[in-house]
Amino acid sequence: MSKSAKWALLGVGLLALSATMVGILVVYALGGVRVPGNGVLVMRVSGDLVDIDARSPLQQVFGGETDTLPEMVDAIERAAEDTRVKAIYLRIQGLDAGFARTQELRDALKDFRAAHKPIVAYLETVGNRDYYLASAADDIYLMPGGMFMTTGLLADASFFRGTLDKLKIQPEMEHIGAYKSASEQWTRSSMSDPQRFVTNSILDGLFAQFIDGIAASRNLPPGQVRAAIDKGMLTPEEAKDAKLVDDLLYLDQVDDVLRKRVGAYSEIKLRNYKKTAGSRFGYGARIAVINASGAIVSGRSGSGAFGGEFIGSETLSQMLKEVREDSGIRAVVLRVDSPGGSGVASDAIWRETKLFREANRPLIVSMGDVAGSGGYYIAMAADAIVAEPATITGSIGVISGKFNMRGLYEDWLGIHRDQIKRGENADLFSDYTGYTDAQRDTVRRQMEVFYRDFVHKAAEGRGKKDQEIDLIGQGRIWTGEQAKELGLVDELGGLRRAIEIAKHKAGLGARDRVSIEMWPRRKGFFQSLSGEDDALTGRAVKLPAKLQSVLSSFEVRERIAADGPILWMGEF
Repeated sequence: MSKSAKWALLGVGLLALSATMVGILVVYALGGVRVPGNGVLVMRVSGDLVDIDARSPLQQVFGGETDTLPEMVDAIERAAEDTRVKAIYLRIQGLDAGFARTQELRDALKDFRAAHKPIVAYLETVGNRDYYLASAADDIYLMPGGMFMTTGLLADASFFRGTLDKLKIQPEMEHIGAYKSASEQWTRSSMSDPQRFVTNSILDGLFAQFIDGIAASRNLPPGQVRAAIDKGMLTPEEAKDAKLVDDLLYLDQVDDVLRKRVGAYSEIKLRNYKKTAGSRFGYGARIAVINASGAIVSGRSGSGAFGGEFIGSETLSQMLKEVREDSGIRAVVLRVDSPGGSGVASDAIWRETKLFREANRPLIVSMGDVAGSGGYYIAMAADAIVAEPATITGSIGVISGKFNMRGLYEDWLGIHRDQIKRGENADLFSDYTGYTDAQRDTVRRQMEVFYRDFVHKAAEGRGKKDQEIDLIGQGRIWTGEQAKELGLVDELGGLRRAIEIAKHKAGLGARDRVSIEMWPRRKGFFQSLSGEDDALTGRAVKLPAKLQSVLSSFEVRERIAADGPILWMGEF
């Protein structure tokens, strides 16, 4: 970089820093964003609900601000106690979050409603999660020309054995645990009986939560709600007749409803309100919230080329170590949202959680949409585990294997490889040979050792016997609701409940003010300009969900294979 370019870069940075400092001084001088005395908090909810905005400041400038789930929940919680806020106006369109995250936001809205403040929801096109969230409102209004598509829940499992057969690729997969089915997408053409049994159990649990939640909020019999859902699509009039919505209104007519509810009012945008004084993200005793989102791999965290985030064992372990060595941090909440990944990487992270707990400071785990397999592994040493009823967790089991590509190389590509080896098992992980019987026995022996260690550490963390964990392990996944009954998690709730537990275990009172520090820290301005690596990179380009899922799973396995012996615990 030339000297003139460096001076230009420095000048831009100084200008940005000056603007930031001026903004901070103005906010403090004016006491934050002014909230009107008769305000209605306007919340627009769409797309995913993320725990942390991992984008750089530069990406945020050009891509717009993101309202994270913790910020939204915090704003609702404060608004419930804020006498200036009289109601919430909820605009929902195209919610694409998992059911557990949707439950977390929904629970916050229910608490707001319990404070005897109304919530008015407006919908245009309605899907399952859109309506599930909206059902927390007092009044639900649907656009007269809108679409109501609460179709119920569908488990859609893809199987690639037919594709591999056509390509003459032989999957050499082994699993420990009768219900550990992640590898079956490569080895089978349809669900096995154990996978079908567990899938039905999960769907039964989630569907019951879905129906019962709507029925309770709308004061309707569950059977009536189920009958309406079973129709798949309802016309706006049918949705009104079924009492799933209160009336059919256009957007401009909702203003009259709000005025009847609270009188003359002023709108408060969420992005302004979350900047007001009084947030739990302010001053007080320090509690760190560490985000662990994505598949677990060795090395650094980051985002994949095909979308999705990776939890790097090196990155997360380093964050846990830094927080452990900072005596000013009173407690840690580890926010886990992971389908699993590398067993080696998971064990490295587990070690750091164990060291943190041995340092006599509370470590609480808050589970998001999924914390299964390796995601459960890195959680099980915590003082307490909190999950939403719809969280998918457990899956205590192990998978190992490789793909024998010889048929593809020779029959499709015309490639022949001669191999000369020294050592009986030099070709153990070669993609040009299958396992011999002896090699398969060797792989399974290693897997058994790892599984028993997994079970023992889970039993130690949960205060149970190894045999008890083995019975509920076996690679089986559970809803958070089921996991609590089994003792795999301690309480049901979201991040704010985990923070409450962390405060209590740190010796703080329920009303004591705390400063929540979100990790990983956002990239600095100069890091953004220089492209310097950080704990998380910017999000990759958004691909169609199905394609992104398939490509990401290949990419994750490629990352995991770099560990050497292929040992993973993922549900991807």
